[in-house]
Amino acid sequence: MNTVRQLDVRLGHPMAPAWSRVGQTWACGFAFRPGQTTPDDAYALARFFDALPYEEAAAAADALTGTFALVRRDGAPGGVQAFAVADALRSFPVFYGFDGDTLVLTDDPLALARRLGAAPNLDHLPAFLLSGNVLGPNTLAHGIFALQAGERLDVTADGSLQTRRILAYGGPLDAPTPGWGPDALDWDERLVAALDAAFARTTAALRGRAVAVPLSGGLDSRLLVAMLLRHGVRPTLLYTYGRSSSFEARRSRAVADALGLPWHCVPYSASAWHRWGKNHDYSAFCRYASRLVAIEHEQEWPALHALLASGKLPPDTAVLPGHAADFNAGSHLPDDLFADGPYDVPGWILRRYFGLWPRRALGPDGEQTLRQHLATTLDRWPRDADSPARAAHAFEQFGWQERQTKMIGNSVRVYEAFGLTWHLPFWDEPLRRLWPTVPLHLRRQQRLYRRVAEQLLGRLATTIPYRHPAWPRPIALLHTALDSTHRRYGLFLGPHPEWTALTRRVADLVRPDDPPIVHALARPWAHLPPQRVPINGLLALQQWQSTARWLSGADDA
Repeated sequence: MNTVRQLDVRLGHPMAPAWSRVGQTWACGFAFRPGQTTPDDAYALARFFDALPYEEAAAAADALTGTFALVRRDGAPGGVQAFAVADALRSFPVFYGFDGDTLVLTDDPLALARRLGAAPNLDHLPAFLLSGNVLGPNTLAHGIFALQAGERLDVTADGSLQTRRILAYGGPLDAPTPGWGPDALDWDERLVAALDAAFARTTAALRGRAVAVPLSGGLDSRLLVAMLLRHGVRPTLLYTYGRSSSFEARRSRAVADALGLPWHCVPYSASAWHRWGKNHDYSAFCRYASRLVAIEHEQEWPALHALLASGKLPPDTAVLPGHAADFNAGSHLPDDLFADGPYDVPGWILRRYFGLWPRRALGPDGEQTLRQHLATTLDRWPRDADSPARAAHAFEQFGWQERQTKMIGNSVRVYEAFGLTWHLPFWDEPLRRLWPTVPLHLRRQQRLYRRVAEQLLGRLATTIPYRHPAWPRPIALLHTALDSTHRRYGLFLGPHPEWTALTRRVADLVRPDDPPIVHALARPWAHLPPQRVPINGLLALQQWQSTARWLSGADDA
């Protein structure tokens, strides 16, 4: 690693939330200092940390919670010292790379890649295509790195660069882990208390701003609305998007009517996707949202575009999606965890997160390389977890660090592209601290979460189904054959015309200049139409092709 002689801070991507700068401190978002019930906004945070001596500021940064990113620079004899801190969600991504002996910190990795003349990173392309995101601090460009969730970067006075994790899901791997004790009656009360604490913090951070909620009608989104009402926040708009006749749209309308809240549905169709895909703003959003780390979440872009254009969604609104309550609650825990070992954590990860393309196309050597990459993404990778609790702990740490904060957390980029504020209350610190301590049997099939959510929702949980109907098997197979994604979003294959044509084969979407791994992964699908490939696999392929063209200078649009 290079020795840092100079530091160049370049924060201010035109689509990203605004950074506040005071002196030699930059801050984004909001954060709670210990003992605070009302958070500091970005300006107050920057002002507070800039007023502290450097060593005090460096120590105080580790104690922050909230939705933030923080950078502090300071002079040092013969050089520079600095630190950068990312919150536990990686809410506002920061990237870094070396231009000679100058360390560049930025929120625009594409501009940095162009500045450095970075080549595409083929080493991590298989992981990206198979999972939809890169692993660890790596990006799709050589020499460009991402500050990870809960990580801090330090430039010391002697010019060395160090990174360490200050926040991890559930703590370090050797921390106490949940056991298999009997069901304790107070877990319901603990969860309710954590929900109340998280939504109290969210309410304080809103500072009276109007709220909109994307409503699927499922348990998570309707609980989010109920908790907002419980804390005195009445959403000004609930909205749904996709096929207006879908199960999600029908149940969302029923939930909104039951709560007496305004609701709007933005209809999607194949022809509309063709039109949206030609929009210049949409193309700019896709490039911004990926930022060399993960595929974009495009499905909400048309809905927000329509709602803002019609005036139904005021531009100063905060959007609160119900993302990822299910992850905390345990929906992802593999069934093998509840058997009598062995606990093949790497195997679980490969099966759960690396299935967008047929993994067998990698061959034995390719899969072994992928497993080695997995082994280096977390400190002290537990290849032989010796108990269900430790296995679950390791599996969840990977899921949080490498999936939730990159793929699911990346979904909020669509709000930023439209200049909207966002909050993820189900991922706030009180809930993130509680869930890893809950006994595993209470998280199996989300037992505790469903029980408490239904108690809080009352009749709203029982009178309107929140699960898909349990169709007879022949009908369920027919639905699978037709693809539920298409039924919800139209021909949702990436809205570009060449991607939505059902007559195209996967082989037609592979470019001759794509690297061999792309051809290898696509070969088993060569003669199948694209609607039979997982949508995220196609988006990953599209994102890679777009990134490679841009890095080579072939796509400067």
